Amino acid sequence: MDQIENDWDFKALERLQLNELEEWYEAHHTEAGLAWAYALASNHFWFVEDNEYDFDEGSPEYKEACQIADAWEEVMDRLEQEILCILTQEDVEIPEKGRITVLEPFMKRNGLKDGTGWWFPIDS
Repeated sequence: MDQIENDWDFKALERLQLNELEEWYEAHHTEAGLAWAYALASNHFWFVEDNEYDFDEGSPEYKEACQIADAWEEVMDRLEQEILCILTQEDVEIPEKGRITVLEPFMKRNGLKDGTGWWFPIDS
């Protein structure tokens, strides 16, 4: 997976565990690697966050679902902050709300598109 534009298997990357995503990003610490890591963390967070509603609040399963979602959210937020730092250095004004307006062009220049809240490769 060294050639980002050609060799990425998005479906395989979606199956990464949180620690595997972080290790992958360490090895692919580029702007494009950041965009793809953010896309995967964001997609995965919203997928697992929904699991919280499957359990009674306070149950062991609920607590575990919350812990998993919180861990993915922490990574997603950290990666988003890295993106926003890059954009700030490019003199992009970061809005307090509606950050998708600045995230979308960044993601697009790195091969990803917004699919109403989910990130996908542009060519999919």
